[in-house]
Amino acid sequence: MSGKKERSLISEHEKACTDKIAKLEESLKKKKQDDRTFSIMRKTLGSFMESTSDEDIPADD
Repeated sequence: MSGKKERSLISEHEKACTDKIAKLEESLKKKKQDDRTFSIMRKTLGSFMESTSDEDIPADD
């Protein structure tokens, strides 16, 4: 294999790796945002559940 062809193969691999890393970072960022949204939702739901006392909920006969 000639040196030039080898170098172009290596650069193709590097580009593919760079793309993969970029995609991974993107999905990590999105996951962090989702986690934050989820924890906000959980806090909101938690305070909503606390404000509802057992007397407010009709008992199952």
